[in-house]
Amino acid sequence: MQLSTTWCVVGKFNSIRRSGERRSVNTNIDYKREMRRFNDFIDKLELIGNPMVGRKFTWYKPNETIKSRIDQILVSMEWLDKWLDNKQVVLSRSVSDHCALVLKHQPWIEVLYGSEV
Repeated sequence: MQLSTTWCVVGKFNSIRRSGERRSVNTNIDYKREMRRFNDFIDKLELIGNPMVGRKFTWYKPNETIKSRIDQILVSMEWLDKWLDNKQVVLSRSVSDHCALVLKHQPWIEVLYGSEV
């Protein structure tokens, strides 16, 4: 049996891809190892991050002193071949410390990845 290569992976990964995706009070923390492992995972699965619009971060500590982009929507090249012009929209957070993500493809299709409650 052959597995489909058209993937859309959505989740709270608790990892970042680049140093600018996390802001904290402690600036001495080095996230290079975490970033390398997460990027290796993405590369092995041959996934791509969609452009993100809206808020820059997806998780906020209640006082907003610490924030990260740990929630993401990742897709395969085959996904992009079928559905061009995707973007992930980060909505404002309300009840949760996570922001909801919306995967948008053309104006008529929206897939909501809800925040944790």
